[in-house]
Amino acid sequence: MQMGLFKRGMQLMLTFIGGIVLISYANIESFIPLAIIPTWFFSFFDAYNARKKMLAGEVVEDIEAYNYQFIIENKKILGVALVVFGFIGFMNAIDNTFHLFNLRFDDFYWAIKRAIIPVVFVISGLLLLSKLKKAEKEVNNTPEN
Repeated sequence: MQMGLFKRGMQLMLTFIGGIVLISYANIESFIPLAIIPTWFFSFFDAYNARKKMLAGEVVEDIEAYNYQFIIENKKILGVALVVFGFIGFMNAIDNTFHLFNLRFDDFYWAIKRAIIPVVFVISGLLLLSKLKKAEKEVNNTPEN
């Protein structure tokens, strides 16, 4: 962003911070290094490469670091990822909450509170997959001209 590449810098910064927040809300904190470390390295080397080009006199366009076309084109992968990460997050929310001989009301409260976002992930993923399956059936059932 300091080099005048505001779009690119903002996108990478939001990806980095948003990844931490989203992963934390989904109760899959063990995945933070898998998402954050590559983002940081990409940002670092991208900035290094942009600066090197600028010092060489080349014009560096302020374009997005990556586009979202992959996600738009591969909704099935997104749906499966939402279901898998939501399920893992749900299991993490429930896992440490319930102890065999020490059940208290506040344990239930925190388990439910921590499980809301993962359940939303699972439901969203299943809805996305069902819509894709329904659309696929409609395409296969339409008469060809």
